Amino acid sequence: MVLKKVDFELEDSVDPVTDIARASRGPHPALLLPLVLLATSLAQLREGTSYSQFLNQHIEFPKSSASSDQISCELMMQRQGLTRPFGITGDTFIQAATNQVQGVCSSGGKRVRNNVYNSIARFHITTCQLTSISPLGHCISKARIRTRRIHVTCAQGRPAHLDRVL
Repeated sequence: MVLKKVDFELEDSVDPVTDIARASRGPHPALLLPLVLLATSLAQLREGTSYSQFLNQHIEFPKSSASSDQISCELMMQRQGLTRPFGITGDTFIQAATNQVQGVCSSGGKRVRNNVYNSIARFHITTCQLTSISPLGHCISKARIRTRRIHVTCAQGRPAHLDRVL
């Protein structure tokens, strides 16, 4: 068995001044696939999160059995963690089953542009508006109950953002 001595050309991979290894130049197709897979996975995760966030932020079904709409509003805002420390200006809740709202992104909606749809049906809507903040930082909201159509942005056939109430 004969062993051959193999000499490696190191002058291209080591800086002659500093003797520090350099990264080789040129395209690296082996790195492209993992980057594409990572970007795709993050995009899919983001879309799923958008739908989940939409449901958590805007769907109240079944409607709360609170004694008043104002208390219902404050419970929904509290459930989302929007009442402390300083509260937000308001939020809108849809009292409908998730499949009814999801239908807006298909046959239950009229496409306005790209992934933006207006609902055909009207929904029971509660809009909670911040009216004041207690000395302890608790937000006090006023409830406005309406039956209106909604305007949503959809992603992968599901609502991802409530743009406005029509």
